[in-house]
Amino acid sequence: MNKKKILILSIILVIFMGSIAYVAHALPSIPGLPGIPGSLIPFGGRILMIQECLCTGGFALTIGPPEGGKFLYMLGLSRLYKYYQIRPSVWTVGVAQKGGICIPVLKKCEGEIKVDGVIRKMGTSLW
Repeated sequence: MNKKKILILSIILVIFMGSIAYVAHALPSIPGLPGIPGSLIPFGGRILMIQECLCTGGFALTIGPPEGGKFLYMLGLSRLYKYYQIRPSVWTVGVAQKGGICIPVLKKCEGEIKVDGVIRKMGTSLW
């Protein structure tokens, strides 16, 4: 190959790699895209309260400071890491995806408890 072809291919390769890097950097900042890190909410703190959401298949966990909120732990969807504790006073850290509804068993699955998100990954302390 001559030098001109190598130069053209190098320029095309640099432009292509730059565009991939730009798209990978810009996507997480677009709100609401499922599965993209920009739509995930980090949380961490002690579990203060647990409410059963048997009609939606999970539990509403009220997490205290420093990064608290009310998050839905769904059986089969949320991934639980060591030490596998879901009980009050345990420290947690994890990420949740925006959205979700907790429907308790009270009054034949009527009514709802608003949550900040559905837990995707959560780790806990032993105590």
